[in-house]
Amino acid sequence: MTESPLSGVVVGVTADRCCEEQVDLLVKRGARVIHAPTLQTVPVVDEDEMRSSIDRLVAHPPEVVILATGSGVQAWSSAAHALGMRDALGSAVAGATVVAQGTASSDAAVAAGWAVDWTAASGQSVDVIDHLRSIDVTGKRVAVQLDGDEVAHLVEAISELGADVVPVSVHRWQTTDQTAPVVRLVEAAADGRVDAVTFTSAPAVTGLVEIAEKAGLIDGLRTALSSRVLAVCIGPMSASTAETSGFLNLVQPRRSRLSSMVNSLVTTVEQTQWSVPLGDSNIVIRASAIVVDGSVIDLAPRERDVLTRLARRPGAVVAKDVLVRHVWQDRAETHAVETVVNRLRRRLDSTAVRIMTVHKRGYCLAPA
Repeated sequence: MTESPLSGVVVGVTADRCCEEQVDLLVKRGARVIHAPTLQTVPVVDEDEMRSSIDRLVAHPPEVVILATGSGVQAWSSAAHALGMRDALGSAVAGATVVAQGTASSDAAVAAGWAVDWTAASGQSVDVIDHLRSIDVTGKRVAVQLDGDEVAHLVEAISELGADVVPVSVHRWQTTDQTAPVVRLVEAAADGRVDAVTFTSAPAVTGLVEIAEKAGLIDGLRTALSSRVLAVCIGPMSASTAETSGFLNLVQPRRSRLSSMVNSLVTTVEQTQWSVPLGDSNIVIRASAIVVDGSVIDLAPRERDVLTRLARRPGAVVAKDVLVRHVWQDRAETHAVETVVNRLRRRLDSTAVRIMTVHKRGYCLAPA
């Protein structure tokens, strides 16, 4: 395998909508992706309700429009187009001050032909509320495009500012009915077969937690995502929910964009990998793989842990009982070490690196 920044890194993707771009970004950087959506999108309104909602906004245009999510903006614009009301909705929005809760909703608005007056760089609803307070929306008609997850919070907060709030619910999220792939992802994370899990929304985190709890796997998941498995969150809301859920090994980009999230993962992997010079060769230990002179070799969790222990002091002998103690926590016999070492030798056979047996003492990592 040719080396790329994420070669040897296994990433679980929990996104449902717009997952193709994320998967493509990860794969292009060398990652192996396990796709396990934790959510499914459910339409909130039928055609008649959507038509009535747009009619109300056209008849009484809002003075402020709040756009909460990129997917919601896309769904709203697409529904209006299907009803033959796209121009009418666009005219209603055009006469208002448009506030976007993050870059995703801002980009979607531009794609729909709507001009955005202000964007919350943080992606947090609290900053949207602060901005509305600064421009004084007392007595103003405020239309709010919402995800089901934040309806009560935003409507209540904006109403407290004295605004006449008009909620526009396009869709909502609910935990997926297809839980088997998610359970397999949770098991892989707990077993050390996954290096990172990505979250592009707060509900994606809660969906994963809900499924893990029902499967009786939540403790193992929390341990994994607070130690060796990275919880990669696209923005503050998902990061806050991840932390509250007990996922403490967090990675969050400065900008709430997919490309920034993936780049943050790349940076974290590069900062946590380590190199071991061995003779004329160089070994890079990275997540679920090693890179020997540019060649990527995927490893199983035990193989990775044994090689890591040997690589800490190349040329030094590590006893079998030490490997049993540190890799298996004393819950294995020495033949388990022998089995893993034999597998490692087969994987390293085409490289200039060898695991040598020192009679009656143990193993050491050495150049071929």
